[in-house]
Amino acid sequence: MAKPNVVIACAGADFQDWSALHALLVECFAYMEGRIDPPSSLTRMPPDVLAAKAREETLVIAVANGILIGCGYLSEKEEAIYIGKLAVAPPFRRRGVLRALIEEAEKLARRQGKSFLELQTRVELVENHRTFEALGFAKAGETAHPGFERATSITMRKRVPAARPVLDGRHNGGPLLDDHVPEWGRRGVRAYFTWKAARRKAFHASAGTVRRRALKAKACGLTYEEYTSFLLDAGRYLQPSDADEINAIKSRRKR
Repeated sequence: MAKPNVVIACAGADFQDWSALHALLVECFAYMEGRIDPPSSLTRMPPDVLAAKAREETLVIAVANGILIGCGYLSEKEEAIYIGKLAVAPPFRRRGVLRALIEEAEKLARRQGKSFLELQTRVELVENHRTFEALGFAKAGETAHPGFERATSITMRKRVPAARPVLDGRHNGGPLLDDHVPEWGRRGVRAYFTWKAARRKAFHASAGTVRRRALKAKACGLTYEEYTSFLLDAGRYLQPSDADEINAIKSRRKR
């Protein structure tokens, strides 16, 4: 399969394809029907409402070869950028598009001086909880829709990482840790079995590499497997200061 040319950007004033945006969201949210109560607010958002929403919030989009394949609405809160109506077309999932949309939200958060990204996911959609945890989000609270006594949504937050420093060349000659990318690429298109084979190979690293990873894992309070899995999935080394990501990994031990 040819690698798509994916572009992630904030939609400008020239974006007018609200019908395509609505169709994308309807396709991506269809699996929720019959699973969540109350139904998604998308049922009350025809194309003209989505256009009005974009005038009040920042619409970030993903386009592949001229086709809209992903989106998210970003709005400002007191200390966070809230991400709503986040979606990626099914054929383009597991290709780094969702991560790229979230990275665009992080850029906006840094520009606006916000410390966190925030989103909400329905209580019933446990697979979404796991996806966002893998992207560095952790549960921060619960909310209930009007008329419900039980929690209907989970609020998740991710601390916005600091911008990478611009180096003047005075370092040890190795790559920046945050710039480490596995050989299959951070966002590139990859066949599933090719990725699995590369992942197995990476786990069977040299003795020196294993020792270094084990020491880094211990410093973070994680097992070697947990630390290495994050490295291979996220393409960067965890640091003890990455409290949100570490807590998210530890929380999955209880399942």
